[in-house]
Amino acid sequence: MKIIIADDERLARANVRSMLEELELPLQIVGEAKDGAELVELIAMDQPDIVFVDIRMPVMDGFKAIRNAVCYEYIQWVIISGYSDFSYAQQAIKLQVADYLLKPVDPDSLGKCLNSLLEKQRKKTAILNRELERQIMSVLYLSRSEDELNDASQSIHRNYSAYVLKVDDHLPPHESHQRFQGMMDEIDKLEGDWELSMNVRRAILIMPSGEAVVIFALQEANTQMLHKLIQKFTLEMERVAEHHRRPGFLVHIERLAHSISFKDLVQRLRLAQDKAEEQLGAVLSAEDQGPPDLIQRTVQYIDRWYTEDIGIGQIANELGVTPNYLSSLFHRKQGVTFMKYLTSTRMNKAKEILQDDPQIRISQVAQQVGYYSTRHFTRLFVEYYQCYPSELRDQSQQTKS
Repeated sequence: MKIIIADDERLARANVRSMLEELELPLQIVGEAKDGAELVELIAMDQPDIVFVDIRMPVMDGFKAIRNAVCYEYIQWVIISGYSDFSYAQQAIKLQVADYLLKPVDPDSLGKCLNSLLEKQRKKTAILNRELERQIMSVLYLSRSEDELNDASQSIHRNYSAYVLKVDDHLPPHESHQRFQGMMDEIDKLEGDWELSMNVRRAILIMPSGEAVVIFALQEANTQMLHKLIQKFTLEMERVAEHHRRPGFLVHIERLAHSISFKDLVQRLRLAQDKAEEQLGAVLSAEDQGPPDLIQRTVQYIDRWYTEDIGIGQIANELGVTPNYLSSLFHRKQGVTFMKYLTSTRMNKAKEILQDDPQIRISQVAQQVGYYSTRHFTRLFVEYYQCYPSELRDQSQQTKS
């Protein structure tokens, strides 16, 4: 996590730097500023995650510097001031400052402040990572038009790198599932500098074919430094994979893409998915067709939990089989992929809700059928029914009146 310290007193900056370095937290002090104008320049250049700023500084005071940097929404601001004036506190609240520390700052107060900010950052990063996963899955499996893919690429300005975890196993489904799930749980819990950087997003996807894909999305700034973070994470993945390798359960990590656009990423994932499904389909045809009740239980799970954020990996975990086994079996038996079946279920339920309750808000409908984003739900609904959910709702209201 990158930090900038802004104070017109050199000794004050040195004291804060010294205390931060003694905290032994994953922090990097990337710059110091002696006035607000210099601070704004440093922010544009270094894009920090946290800024410690004094209020009274020459050229430009701390509050004005915060206002001038309002476009950097991810920055957490901590005011360090020798004044406990109530009007200052009011301005700090209006500017949504994360904390307000009085000089002289003591190590305990600073430590509590930083630990609190780090925890907020971890939670925020986790939410953003899940959002990235949903964005990729949505475009990958639910939006096939070239226009939609181009629109998504333009709205997500990042460089992408992707790694595929391939498992070659000859174990019974239940035992294979346990090993696969244990490995993925361990990878998902890996922590490091990337977890606290607002310039990095990480998505872990279980493809409908069952292969696991780890995707990194990087902002163009500081690309060299961020790629070093990815290299560290990749080494950690290799360590976990090596730990889980056993006779009959081999794990391979392959780099699918490096520093490419969102559009290119989706296209490569689609090609990899099609190839994996073809290979797995051949294996299932040559071997058994799976227990007859496995698909029935999957459908029942979808019908019960479609309102939640569910995926093939989660259901496979409940049923005690690997995601690739369940995904291929589901596709062969149902004639559609798991994701398309889940979307169809949600769209049908949404239509029923809109017809039954003409007064309901679209955001409520989206939540009731398992979508966090009303915009995302609306786009899928239009794609499925060729009309907006509000249009269907209004038509139902007119019919009933």
